[in-house]
Amino acid sequence: MNVLEAVYMNCSINYTINIKKVVSNILVVITVLMLFRIIAVSELGKEEKKAYSIIVNNKDTLWNIAEKISKKNINIQKVIYDIHEVNNMSSSSIYKGQTLHIFVYD
Repeated sequence: MNVLEAVYMNCSINYTINIKKVVSNILVVITVLMLFRIIAVSELGKEEKKAYSIIVNNKDTLWNIAEKISKKNINIQKVIYDIHEVNNMSSSSIYKGQTLHIFVYD
């Protein structure tokens, strides 16, 4: 083997190693980008809602509380459902002095 063949083989080995490094780096970058995309898409459906608290009065019902806070374009039954969810309620029973957390409807 002469000197030129040795230099050529050495260059071709280095070139092959560099190609493998480049390809592996590209795969790592693609994998990271895909993970970010998956996380971003999964967070899209989650909407941060603002809430405030009210104290239940003597004659309050969930229905009249929902009527007071709902906007014209929001279904009262949806508001009642949200009150149930945010307060972990298993029934519609409320009592005087109870604190309820209520979503802000824009």
